[in-house]
Amino acid sequence: MNLDTHSAPTHTISAPPTLTAVRRVIPRGLFERDDRKAWSFLSRNLLGLVLCQLTALLAWTHSLWWLYPLCWLVAGTFLFGLFEVAHNCGHHAFFSSKRTNKVVGHLAALPLLYPFTQWKLWHDAHHRRPNSTAQTLREQFQGNMSLKLDTAFSPLNVQDALTAQHKGGLSWLVYRVSRRLVPIAVFLAPLLLTILFARRLRPQEQRDCRISLLFSCGVTLPLMASIVILSHSWFALVHFWLAPLAVYASWLGCYSFLQHTGEDIPVYDDHEWTNLAQIHAVVNTTIPTWLSWIHGGGEFHAIHHIAPTLPSYHLAAAHQALQNSPYASLIRSVPLSLKSFWKLQRTCEVWDASTSTYRSISSLKSVE
Repeated sequence: MNLDTHSAPTHTISAPPTLTAVRRVIPRGLFERDDRKAWSFLSRNLLGLVLCQLTALLAWTHSLWWLYPLCWLVAGTFLFGLFEVAHNCGHHAFFSSKRTNKVVGHLAALPLLYPFTQWKLWHDAHHRRPNSTAQTLREQFQGNMSLKLDTAFSPLNVQDALTAQHKGGLSWLVYRVSRRLVPIAVFLAPLLLTILFARRLRPQEQRDCRISLLFSCGVTLPLMASIVILSHSWFALVHFWLAPLAVYASWLGCYSFLQHTGEDIPVYDDHEWTNLAQIHAVVNTTIPTWLSWIHGGGEFHAIHHIAPTLPSYHLAAAHQALQNSPYASLIRSVPLSLKSFWKLQRTCEVWDASTSTYRSISSLKSVE
């Protein structure tokens, strides 16, 4: 699978395109849901998880402690594939039936400890205005969240960062953690932010969120208790569930951060944001073919923002169509690597709107 988007394109663009014009190069047939492909991906992902857990059980019963980390790594990698199922169901882009998307989405989110409805509302807000700094962290913690604005990885601008740093407190701590320990932030954000903007939800959305939370807790808490009781060990919960979950959160954190954060990726004020941010502020991640097979096309993030209702099993074909179009030069990619991730974490902590560049928190002293 070739994701080398830095090579010279075969076409040139005479004028900046519209988002609608870019979408038109995607064949209409790729927007069609294919239940056979959907069930096939879900089935192989579940089979992979079952085999991982059986191996983990074998390692547990025979005290093969040296095998534990490998079990966690592989199981967490397949859990990300399960997230892609829930993600697609949240966009109603996996199965042909809206009801099936909703049911499978709730079930797929269970092992991830996500209340499905909460996550969907949070994620839909992100898709509406990615890479927007229309809200400060303080406004978010005061409950002034808006479902019309980005809720994911929006950095503080320099002035707000200086104010938050001076005052300290919970909001500054959470911001520092969210920029340094991205997997933790990704894992907790949907539930946390939904609580904060709960009063902004319509009555039906509030009821749906309560049902989703009750369903998630009603299934996962008894399962956790059963694991502990049957194994007579609290560590069994870590071994069979929480450790793989941490690996999954790490995958999701690295993907999300790299796909929306970079020294050449713009961040927009409210009045600057346009639909073209769906192209200019999103990049793909380069991963091996075998990992793409497990993760269900999660690396094709640019085409996903251009057309969120594209089923994940058609993202590769849609990406190729875009590569063969006059808009190929618009799509960029970065390697999914710890080196790239750690570099951006150090350099992309706050946004300086005056220079349209990122700054590190350690450099804030120079602008006080």
